[in-house]
Amino acid sequence: MSIKPTNGKFGLVGLLILAFSCLLPDKSVYAAFPAASTGSASSISATSVILNGTVNDNGANTDVYFDYGLTTGYGSSVAITSPPATVTSGSGSTPVSVLVNGLGCHTTYHYRVRGVNSSGTTNGSDANFTTGLASPRYSRHLIALH
Repeated sequence: MSIKPTNGKFGLVGLLILAFSCLLPDKSVYAAFPAASTGSASSISATSVILNGTVNDNGANTDVYFDYGLTTGYGSSVAITSPPATVTSGSGSTPVSVLVNGLGCHTTYHYRVRGVNSSGTTNGSDANFTTGLASPRYSRHLIALH
């Protein structure tokens, strides 16, 4: 906003506008909530999975997590490892992923990506996957039956 004096004077209204405009925050410095989109699970085994998604920082450093569990209540959370746990401001739409180990065999899990920045938290949509069956283990010893 630009206020120009008339005959070298602002006048009372001009001074009030100038004073209040200095108190208003500059909205351009505020970031928006991050955007988060849950992707497909990959490399699913009996006890591990890679969870994938996309997060847009929308102008602020954004921490990224995956929530997972047996229900849509999740119960477990893990920070991403690829890229590093924080998507830096200005990165835009960034693919994210994390390897999760220690899962139960032949079990269905729910998961979602979650982005957190200075403006707030955005959860991606719920998705699910089912781990595989454990590989059978064979003995190299034969047992003779009589």
